[in-house]
Amino acid sequence: MLLFLCGMAASAVVFAGMIAFSVISDNRRKVRLAKQARVGREIDNLETGVVLLNKRADCALMYTDKVMETHEEVFHKPKPDKKK
Repeated sequence: MLLFLCGMAASAVVFAGMIAFSVISDNRRKVRLAKQARVGREIDNLETGVVLLNKRADCALMYTDKVMETHEEVFHKPKPDKKK
């Protein structure tokens, strides 16, 4: 009878350990997935930032080109010949 009770206690300990391991594994998986999701969001934010920076750079280049064209038109246009 004592052997039977020890066997039941041992199986209960093993069963509790399996449940604990399952819970710990599940929590680790959830933490890993949360980290991956956070990294994914950070990558998306970085990609969005790069796209915005590229758009700003394009706008700056277009503005610079327009300023240079205006400068050329104002300061470097050919002077009319003076008729004598």
